[in-house]
Amino acid sequence: MIFGVSFAPALLFITPELILFITLIFGLIIDGVFEYFFNIVVHWSVYIVGLAGYLISLMAATRSVSKFSPKSIDTGISTHILFFFLFIACLAVSTLNTRPGLYHLIVSVRDYFFLMSAYVIVVRMQINDAFLQRLWKFLFYCAVVQLPVTLYQFLFIARNRLDATRWDAIVGTFIGTKSGGGDSGGLTIFLFSILVLAIELRKSGAVSKGNLLAILITIVTFVAIAEVKVAFVLLSVIAFWNLIGAKKVTIFTRLATFAGFAAFIIGLTWFYDEFRQDTSSTQVVSGEERLEKTLKYTIDPTLIDQSSTVGRVASIFLWGAKNSVEREPLSFFIGNGAGSTVSSRDGLGAVAKKYYPLRMDINAVALLLWDSGLIGAISYGLFVLLILRKAIASRNDETSSIWVKGYLAAIPQILFFYFLSLFYNKGMVANSPATQLMFFIFAALASNWYAHKQKTVYKG
Repeated sequence: MIFGVSFAPALLFITPELILFITLIFGLIIDGVFEYFFNIVVHWSVYIVGLAGYLISLMAATRSVSKFSPKSIDTGISTHILFFFLFIACLAVSTLNTRPGLYHLIVSVRDYFFLMSAYVIVVRMQINDAFLQRLWKFLFYCAVVQLPVTLYQFLFIARNRLDATRWDAIVGTFIGTKSGGGDSGGLTIFLFSILVLAIELRKSGAVSKGNLLAILITIVTFVAIAEVKVAFVLLSVIAFWNLIGAKKVTIFTRLATFAGFAAFIIGLTWFYDEFRQDTSSTQVVSGEERLEKTLKYTIDPTLIDQSSTVGRVASIFLWGAKNSVEREPLSFFIGNGAGSTVSSRDGLGAVAKKYYPLRMDINAVALLLWDSGLIGAISYGLFVLLILRKAIASRNDETSSIWVKGYLAAIPQILFFYFLSLFYNKGMVANSPATQLMFFIFAALASNWYAHKQKTVYKG
């Protein structure tokens, strides 16, 4: 409350671009660092700053602030926004029906909507090279600072723990704790997103080899010392994406390369599991068993342990098993309302309490299904996919500057990373401000450029 009151007068002098970067600083650096190293929880501050972004963007629109004009793009409602509104409608109706506790409702609304102000700001901006350079520099420094932070966590925190999950404590500046784990998956997706951006900006001639090398060193070091097998999935996406997009390559060459790289990734994952072997335990588990356990947790639809373990794919099948059109059609189609799966020190949401100790929100897809039902979850998924489609349609713009070309080439891959994360964890819709901010910013850039392109074509 004190923070909000003291921050209020500054709203008159802060531009949308500045509040965007302030939100990024809180989401990518301050939130995680304060909780991890100082045991000070400032999680709400990220969302409060994000909420302020709506007000500042509205104030800027009424004042026609430079570089922020509602006339910069077509004002028609896009199809992907209509699907997002449909998701909101499902969530609203189900919430009115179930009437969750006030705390769970506030937390859920905060998670879903407060940080979307980043999307609103960027989608209404007149994007230019100067802004793209500033965004690149900011994200670059946020990426390379992970190197010293993760090395410190490895040398002085993780190595001093004796439990088998000690490597989960390596989370960089993202949310986490010394004694437990954290958002290492979100950090991995962030770093690989910056890697893709660095590669494409290097191809267009916008950044130096040194920038790309610094990102590569950071990623290799982090993956080597942490426990992040999702890195190999992202590496595969990058390789296959570029293989599919390669010109003058025969189908036979593509298939042979695909098979060879798949074998390489499987071998690399096996070696990684062997390297991460827990030497503190008297029970030695082979690399094959560890790999099998990982795959089972990811893809086995039956992995539901009543002690609380629910696999990623199993969490979606669990929703299907507990909901049916015949028994509870309303819950099946539009969900149990906002906050139904929230688990916190202040209590459990309706769904979380009903199925305790099982975790019902393993990933974003499961969370969306429980909160907004089948219609709401599909609508949110289509919202993401349609933005991805627009990003792909905009990537070949020969008239763009080297900065725009680099971003346009990188954004489809980055958005695909975040689409996959819907099935990996719940960061896209809850508990990971960094993940949400990254998705909303790159989604807004894609939407902005696509709208500008369509407007140009229409005028031409």
